[in-house]
Amino acid sequence: MPGILFVCTGNTCRSSMAAAIAKHLAAERGLDIPIASAGIAARAGDPATPAAVEALAAMGIELGDHRARSLEAVMVHSADTILAMTARHA
Repeated sequence: MPGILFVCTGNTCRSSMAAAIAKHLAAERGLDIPIASAGIAARAGDPATPAAVEALAAMGIELGDHRARSLEAVMVHSADTILAMTARHA
């Protein structure tokens, strides 16, 4: 399970982007950190938004294969760190 869990509403933009950037930075530094994202009201399987895919592509980070995941209790209990994208998600 994730060491770092990013959480937003739909898991198609903010949390998925944050997780992808964190994974990219960890890989650049040779760090093996489990990183995941989920949404509190996600429709499981939805793709990342086109704007999110485009923004990360401009940074050289791939997001096109991302599929939304709903937040589950096991994710919360097993994460070392949970980062909510807004205060509403905390």
